[in-house]
Order: sequence, then C-alpha cells, then structure tokens
Amino acid sequence: MDPIGEQDDHQLLIRVDPDRGAGEAGVAEGARREPRAVGVRAGVAGRMLQEYVDAWRKRLLAFAADRLPRLERHRRVNEMIERFELAETATRRPHETSGSDRARCLLARTLVGAPRVLLLDEPSQELDARSRVQWNRILHSVRDDFQIPILFASHDLAQCIELADQMLLLREGRIAQRGRPREILDRPAGVEVARLLGISNLFQAEITALDPGRNTSRLRFLEQELNGTYFPGHLLGDRVWVCVRAEELRASERNGVKPEANQVPAKLLRVAELPQSVRLEFTSEISVELPLGEFERQKDNKDWLVEFPPEALRVL
Repeated sequence: MDPIGEQDDHQLLIRVDPDRGAGEAGVAEGARREPRAVGVRAGVAGRMLQEYVDAWRKRLLAFAADRLPRLERHRRVNEMIERFELAETATRRPHETSGSDRARCLLARTLVGAPRVLLLDEPSQELDARSRVQWNRILHSVRDDFQIPILFASHDLAQCIELADQMLLLREGRIAQRGRPREILDRPAGVEVARLLGISNLFQAEITALDPGRNTSRLRFLEQELNGTYFPGHLLGDRVWVCVRAEELRASERNGVKPEANQVPAKLLRVAELPQSVRLEFTSEISVELPLGEFERQKDNKDWLVEFPPEALRVL
C-alpha cells in the first residue's frame, strides 16, 4: 500500500509480452534497472493498461485467456462476463462505457487467465464515490472467491484501511512501516509516518511524570499538563513528539471557566466542512474533527477548550 506515494523513486516494473501471454516484473529505484523474470503468473490492472483497452470487451477477454485450451477459454470468458456483469457492455467500445464498466472489464481481463497474484495499480482512481463503493465490494468478493494474493497500490488511506490485511507505507522508495492498517494508524513509527498518514496534530512536549505502576504519564504542552498512559522507554525531562488524530480530540465552549486536566484553551481560526464532519483549526496548529450536528450546536462559541483524552496521546 502506498497511501501517500513516493513511487517515482521506487517502482515496480512490469514487462508484458502480448504474443506469449507472459511477463517479467522487478523492483527498481528511479526506473533505472531492468526488470527481472518472476516465477508466477501476474495479473496486472490499473492505469498502466487503460490505453491498452482499445478493442471490444469480449475479444479482450478471449485474448487474455489465449494460453488456455479452446473450450476452457470460452468457458472462462463467459464466466467472467457473467461474474462482473459485463453482458451489456461486452460489445461496446471504451468511449461508450463508464469508468466503472472499464474498471470491471480490466479486472475480468486480468483474472480470466487464472493468475497466481493480482497487481492493482490505482484501479479506482477515476471512479466517482458511488462507483468506488461498488468497486470495493467487488474487490472484497474477488479476494474471498478467487483466493489469490492481491498487491494494491493506492494513495487513498481510507481504501487501504477498508481493503488491506497488511499495509506497506512507502517513503522515498523505502518501507517506512509495515503492519495491519489499523495498527499503523494507531501507532505510527515516527513523525514522518504520522505526517504521511495525514495526522496534523504533531507537537513537542516534555515528560514531567512517569508511573509504570499506575500506567500513567504526564506531559507539559503549551503551559498545560496533559495526563496520558505510561510511555515506556522514556525518562523524566525527555522532549518527545506527540501525535493525536483530529477525530479523537474534543472541543467545547470555555464559558470563562478555568481549564481542567487535559484541556487547552484555544482560539478558532477557520472551519472546513467535510462530507461527514467539520474540521476546526485552532491556534497552536491544533485540529479537531467534530460531527456536523455537534458543531451546529456549538458554532456560536466565542472561546473554546480543546480536550486531549489520555488514551489518544501517542509518543513517537
């Protein structure tokens, strides 16, 4: 998975021989190395093949299955047309079909040859929101029904979290972190990984208390004391980077009261509406995401308090 994408410095090269139905693949930095042969059949779908889809759907499917015996080829082609609901578009040309139709055809054409690994390079990038939801459902079913490994390259973090069992986060051609998507999101390996994940609340703080017996710690941030869980591997007085996801913070009206534990007074600078929430940007580069209804009840607040829940504080 490449949610942010530094793939210009670290590319997977694919060489396809249409006449033999075979291919070579390799990993190269800056696209300077020659690809090396691999011992498995690889199905490739994505932007790299968009321009190659320049004939009728059924003919393309038959071409992709060319190395199969004749009867098996016809059976597989008809199975894929039915499986991916391509009957109505099987005789149309690309300009006569939707982005969703083309994406489904690319996937069917890739799978018709029974590959042992499926490589997906930004296959849903040009789809609208509704088609993308349908595409994700199709990929779920492909993973379950065909039982083949899928290598999925994407800049869409939400899609990676929804579809991936394991995620590789790439930065400058190197693996910055690997693991289950939710684990990476909850425990970024460092400041750069947190930035790649789009975590905007990154700040430096000083550790003022550590109590492993009670599983607690205390940080000083903006002259306020923040209580957190115990941070192993650190000492009193350490300056550390702390990250908090915007949706984990809480914001409420100050109403002239003195801030309590884990509350920081802040001035609202701007408001950005998102599809399902509202993003509030405060002084000290603090960002909070609130449900739309909750913000509507508080939008007339003059002074704000931002609350940092102890379990949301992560030391990098």
